[in-house]
Amino acid sequence: SCCQMIYKSLNNEEKGIIADTTVPLNCVSSSASVCGMGDLGDPVYCKNTLGERVVIGLTASVPCESGATFVLHDLTDRSPIFKFGIST
Repeated sequence: SCCQMIYKSLNNEEKGIIADTTVPLNCVSSSASVCGMGDLGDPVYCKNTLGERVVIGLTASVPCESGATFVLHDLTDRSPIFKFGIST
């Protein structure tokens, strides 16, 4: 899966981290943002069909670079095991 590839890359190549692999994860990318260690747990927004910004997840991996794929804690999954925020 995408998250498994990102996880391998972060652990073996870029020396980044995924904060918590026990929660629902998803892979996304953004052409306009970067993130570092201080951004773990920050909200990730998308626009819905009405043009409103809605939170879809929380930043779960670093580093993330503009145009690159990163991992988020997926808030759209509605999983009962989801823990809001991060645990390290």
